[in-house]
Amino acid sequence: MVDISAKVCFVNDMLSTLGERTLWHNIKDGLKIDFIPLSEKEKTNNYELIIQNSIWGRINKDIPTISLVQDNYFGLQRYYGPGHGCEQKLNAQWDACKEATKIIYNTNYMSMEYKTFGKGEVIPLGIDHNLFKPKHMKK
Repeated sequence: MVDISAKVCFVNDMLSTLGERTLWHNIKDGLKIDFIPLSEKEKTNNYELIIQNSIWGRINKDIPTISLVQDNYFGLQRYYGPGHGCEQKLNAQWDACKEATKIIYNTNYMSMEYKTFGKGEVIPLGIDHNLFKPKHMKK
C-alpha cells in the first residue's frame, strides 16, 4: 500500500510527442503527482516515491520505486533477433525491476512474458469505448 501523503513523482522521457494526452498524463493528473523529465532525474531526490517507465533503468536507487513494464522487448527480440537494441532495453527493464518496490504490468500477457522479472500487479490500460468501437462492416 502506498502512503498517499508521501511526496510522489512520475519519471519518463516526455509526456507526449505530438501534444496528445497519453497514459502519462493520466498518471500525473489522476494521481495528482509531479512529472519529472528523465533529463532532470536528479530532482527525484526530493521525493519519497518514484513511479517510472521501466525502459529507463533504475532512476534513483535511494528512493522506493514503482516500475511500469509496458514495452515488450522480449517479443521484439524474438521478432528482430539480436543486434537491434532490444538487449539494452531488456537490461534497463531488469535494472528497473529487480529492486523495485512494486512492478506493474499493463496486461496479463506482459505479466506472463516478463515472469522472470518477478510477480507484479496487472493494471490494464483503460479504453474509451465511446471513442473506440467496431465499425459496422459491409458484406
